[in-house]
Amino acid sequence: NGTMVGVAIYTPGPMGLGDWTFGLYLDERATAEQREASEKIFSGQCGGPVGRFFEPLIKYRLPNRVVSMELGRDGGRGWARIPGILEVEYEGIVGWDGSASWLDNLRHFVSKRLYTCRSSRSTFRDHDFDWNNSGRNAYYANFEWSGP
Repeated sequence: NGTMVGVAIYTPGPMGLGDWTFGLYLDERATAEQREASEKIFSGQCGGPVGRFFEPLIKYRLPNRVVSMELGRDGGRGWARIPGILEVEYEGIVGWDGSASWLDNLRHFVSKRLYTCRSSRSTFRDHDFDWNNSGRNAYYANFEWSGP
């Protein structure tokens, strides 16, 4: 229902080997009920992709934060921001015919289809982490999770 959620994951090695450190960011505009539902979903209590894929790999959970969030897209450009914590901007990679370039038929937990991008800015500073992945790859996908 328009609620945004941010997830930060640190893995000391390949993601599939686990030992993840997991942080959850909840939208300050969400109602208390929406935040509670998001916490249940992203704790794995509701099953689904998070319960099946994330939860078995998480070793450490960081304290949840309720924050201001911004998410936007304009054509092939997009951004995500959590003031003072996260700044991400990306630009889509153009395909041979000038249209968007996609990765299809994937076994990705969010979507079978990801829009390929390059991050023009990608920084994260929180919980003693200070990451700068600007200039590296990025992906974008529309998705919708729902449940009972």
